[in-house]
Amino acid sequence: SPVNGFHLYWGEIHSQSGLCDGTNSPAELYEYARTAAGLDFASVSSHDFELTARDWDEIKEATRKANRPGEFVTFLGYE
Repeated sequence: SPVNGFHLYWGEIHSQSGLCDGTNSPAELYEYARTAAGLDFASVSSHDFELTARDWDEIKEATRKANRPGEFVTFLGYE
């Protein structure tokens, strides 16, 4: 419920998958964020200098598929 008219949301915008120096796939990171961690939003943010075109396509697809408007929001990005 809102506090002073504001809602509190929890998220992670700096997750790195096995496509750079993290672990697991982008899809698995989003699934973990939503189900195990109970977050409201997330982003997989690989390093730009490590991204290949194939990796970027995988991240874009996982981000699109994991997004659930009003339930779990994903953000497309990189660092």
